[in-house]
Amino acid sequence: MGVSGVDVVSELELLLNYRFLNRQLLEDALIHSSIGGPTSYERLEFVGDAAITLAFTNHVYMTYPTLPPGDLSLLRAANISTEKLARVAVKHGFYNYLLRDAPNLDVKVSEFIEAINKSPDEVDWLMKAPKVLADVVESIAGAVFVDSDYNLQMLWNVFRKFFEPIINPVTLKNHPLTELQERCQKKGEQLEFSHKNKGNLNVFHVLVDGKFMGKGSNEVKEVAKLCAVKDALANYMKIEEESSPDTTLMGTENDPKLEKDFDEDGGRMPLDNVVKREPTSPMIDDVRERKVARLMINNVKEERKLLIPVSKGGTEKESWKHILQVYCCRKRLGKPTYEYLHLLKTMFQRIAT
Repeated sequence: MGVSGVDVVSELELLLNYRFLNRQLLEDALIHSSIGGPTSYERLEFVGDAAITLAFTNHVYMTYPTLPPGDLSLLRAANISTEKLARVAVKHGFYNYLLRDAPNLDVKVSEFIEAINKSPDEVDWLMKAPKVLADVVESIAGAVFVDSDYNLQMLWNVFRKFFEPIINPVTLKNHPLTELQERCQKKGEQLEFSHKNKGNLNVFHVLVDGKFMGKGSNEVKEVAKLCAVKDALANYMKIEEESSPDTTLMGTENDPKLEKDFDEDGGRMPLDNVVKREPTSPMIDDVRERKVARLMINNVKEERKLLIPVSKGGTEKESWKHILQVYCCRKRLGKPTYEYLHLLKTMFQRIAT
């Protein structure tokens, strides 16, 4: 139900270090719609949302005069996201002042606070913050903004301390989406997201230049997208690390899990051995060729379904390479190499037909 038995307005004025000319504004900013009265914080929350955005826009614009607009947008979004505002509300106890009759909200807020206490660095990525926490920060900000005669600098002076530590261009790079975007931009690659609903789940696929790179799913849309980004970034970094221009043989290196050999009945052998040993003729023996091809096509079939056909300007060879790279990355195999890539393609086609 919020704080009772005390002068809430006076206590909040001390916390804000701001004395209201019209104290009714602050009282209105602390009334949740669940109370059911004629007044709630919603109008002030609407104003506060826009005012905080503008105040922070002014801050990053003046603080980083050489930062390009794309980076300024990312910086602003990271600092005034729902998750960041929710942390402000929790850290400074704003939710405790909110008059409410919403037990379900209290449960969600308690779960969020518990998650922050257990894993403070990961909760932004893996758990959606209750919107009511951000709303109460914005409604109080709206009350200050209106009471100060719409003085943006006054609003920033009052609220800046609550946003500390402010995310800067250096700390922003720790976010997986930022890192994935930067890696793609350096190579001139296009980053895309596809989203669909599967039952009560949100499913995201991440595509780089039209090629599948990662996926994630969750009931919460934002969390599903973030999981997909983290999966894609891990795969992208693995491919970067494992790919090198001087590779000459198609295969995988140093995989301790592959210990046996393929016999004539299709038993296992190290993939290293299949592709690295010297062929006895210009073409691989037909029996072994079919067995290796059958094994490989079954393993990559699922991966290939997720891939979009070769994009304009690409080559079929690049598409086959990407299939092999993603498969090896996901299965934690070693580095793929490509001398006999044309043979692998031929094997797949023969088995498929």
